[in-house]
Amino acid sequence: MGQKSSNGKVLFQACLQQNKKSYFVSEPEMLKTDWFTNAKSTGICGATSTPVWQMENIRNEIIHLLAEKKGPNELTKHILSLN
Repeated sequence: MGQKSSNGKVLFQACLQQNKKSYFVSEPEMLKTDWFTNAKSTGICGATSTPVWQMENIRNEIIHLLAEKKGPNELTKHILSLN
C-alpha cells in the first residue's frame, strides 16, 4: 500500500518471497484485471501506517474487476478470501 513506507517495502519483499505474483499498489486504479486470471485466491496486506479504508478501497475494486471477469461462483470464492 503506502509506497513510501519503509515498512511497506519490507512487507512487499516478504510477500514476493511467498508469491511471485505480488503487486505493490496504493490506489485502486493501479490494479490490472489480468492479475486475477486463473487466481485461486487474492490477498491484501498493508503496512502499519496503511489506513484500513485504503485497503478496503483496493478490496472493493478487486471485487468489481472480478464481477466483470468471472462468474458468480468464482466471484464468491474470491470475496470469501478477501474478507
